[in-house]
Amino acid sequence: MRGMVCLQVLENLVGNSIMILIKGRSNDTLRDVMSRLKMASKTKTISVHVPYSILNVLLLQKFYEKGLIASFAVSVFDDIKVTLRYNYKGFGLLDSLKWFSKPSRRVFVKHAKLSTLGGKAYMYFFVNEKGILCYEDLIYLNRGGEYLCSVSV
Repeated sequence: MRGMVCLQVLENLVGNSIMILIKGRSNDTLRDVMSRLKMASKTKTISVHVPYSILNVLLLQKFYEKGLIASFAVSVFDDIKVTLRYNYKGFGLLDSLKWFSKPSRRVFVKHAKLSTLGGKAYMYFFVNEKGILCYEDLIYLNRGGEYLCSVSV
């Protein structure tokens, strides 16, 4: 499974499997990936390599769906090559990436409090038992989750 990851394998991860992965993250690889992406975006790097984990692939999948990165590919060397996107002025789309939860302070948002997060100028990303979801997904599912990060658009 470490060589080529297809989306069907990721779609089969539901419920408890993803929750075990989320609870078991000891060194917070998601924060590491977000930090690498933000720094690469600020230095105008075309692509960056990040460590492989299923949660990292799920995060990059969500970033790709929202148009924040150009592409990503899992290599046979246990890492993921991410190609970044830039706007017409040359600024990286992930320059404004801001993370909230960290290992020493987890930030959880209930469904009732989602409307207080702010305006439409940001994309919000959360983690819950369904995986990594954006703001619209949580509203649709009528759920809350751990507040992972936001990106201004």
